[in-house]
Amino acid sequence: MEENHEYEPGLSAIPVHGHTISQQLPKIEGGGTTLVFMADLIPTHVHVPLPWVMGYDMHPVQTLGEKEAFLENAAAGGWHLYLEHDAAEELITVRKNNNKYEVDQKLHLNEL
Repeated sequence: MEENHEYEPGLSAIPVHGHTISQQLPKIEGGGTTLVFMADLIPTHVHVPLPWVMGYDMHPVQTLGEKEAFLENAAAGGWHLYLEHDAAEELITVRKNNNKYEVDQKLHLNEL
């Protein structure tokens, strides 16, 4: 898919290529809320800080750049990030603090 493909109003995907080429992060927008299914770009809440990428990423330097750009948008937009690989946290928001990204809120889907 092209960079800003919208499947239908409120449903798009963010393409990333560092972990797995052509991976897509589904993005759902509605009612003033944005929810992004994180797949393997940020698999768990402990992977939020920039140096943390998966050891088996196909292109870890590219992953780091994609992750930084994503986190900038997520923090600025107050996006909710769904972490399907995380055993402890289901849904988080992130913030930028002293030029570093960190977990802001920890939530559950039923709280949206």
